[in-house]
Amino acid sequence: MRVGPALWALALALSGCVVQEAEPGGDGAAGRPAEDARGPAPDLGAADQGEPDGFTADAASDPALDRDGDTDPEPTPPPDDVPPDDAPPAPWAADADPQPHVARPLDVICLDARDLIPQAEYAGHRWTFHWRTAQRPRGSTARWVEALANPARPAAGGPADDPATPTACHFLDLAGAWRFELLARADAQAWQRAATVLIQVIPSEDLHVQLVWDTPDDADQTDDEGTDVDLHLRHPLAEAWAQAPLDCHFANASPDWGPAGPQANPSLDIDDVNGAGPENINLDAPEDTAALGAGYRVGVHYYRSEHLVDGGPAGSLATVRIFLGGVLAGEFERWLPSTDNLWEVAEIHWEEGLGRVVPIDAFHEDINGLP
Repeated sequence: MRVGPALWALALALSGCVVQEAEPGGDGAAGRPAEDARGPAPDLGAADQGEPDGFTADAASDPALDRDGDTDPEPTPPPDDVPPDDAPPAPWAADADPQPHVARPLDVICLDARDLIPQAEYAGHRWTFHWRTAQRPRGSTARWVEALANPARPAAGGPADDPATPTACHFLDLAGAWRFELLARADAQAWQRAATVLIQVIPSEDLHVQLVWDTPDDADQTDDEGTDVDLHLRHPLAEAWAQAPLDCHFANASPDWGPAGPQANPSLDIDDVNGAGPENINLDAPEDTAALGAGYRVGVHYYRSEHLVDGGPAGSLATVRIFLGGVLAGEFERWLPSTDNLWEVAEIHWEEGLGRVVPIDAFHEDINGLP
């Protein structure tokens, strides 16, 4: 459960990396306007473009977080002569063997090149900068921006990064391994990779359930028109889907589940209504499911697709990742062809402080009337 806002600095060998936590209820998690009964639309990212080589990011300690990584497509064309991603420039000596650092899902990283380039190199030149994401978790749609349009809603993005300024920000929308690179050039000289920043985004809660989805018929999954897929987490004593208070979802984002106090209550951090996700549900202190006689149940509901320009039906490929104690314990995919489909993904069992994921993978044509 998110408790903040907070602003804190990562302990980087290279200074200048600041992470800001999104405010609770940001990004659509805390209510929807009356005219649509859904939250404002984020304006982010695009499709993934493959996995780079050479990034292990402490795989020995947590290999699950390094399963996949994708190159971040640029929101606007980079400077004309920036080397392509498959032909990176040679690094400076200071860029060798960067160490990974830790953040949490939904944090924002803001970097300042002036703190990453030695002052002796920086002074007396006209610099151009290009930030790029060399690796990110599969399904991320976040982009580099010059600054956030609304710090309380980082998923809404902001103006595209300006290569003439040394600063840029990036929303860490998904748990997993990230690799950021700073390309820089002085005057008309050749581009160099001035710095690399590695970040492991690790959930701090006992349970972290993440949903992303891909809709091939949606030409731009980052605009205001698209599919709406909803994540659900049912309490072991729940008797029905989408029924308060024991189903945590967009209409019941912060239920009171007790009896162990606020930490036993789940929270929906993001409700994405028109694109590719993510949607996240967190739970700090799960109850003993053996005593309750059932596990926490994860479900995905294809809420609607009419935001698409053509107005027709559009299927989506949903991906659910379940993290237990910050470690990826299960990843599942299923094609959802039409509105009101329900996918019962898995059960999470929690006994004596240890969790396990039991796959269900049950598909239902229509959520209406289901128990």
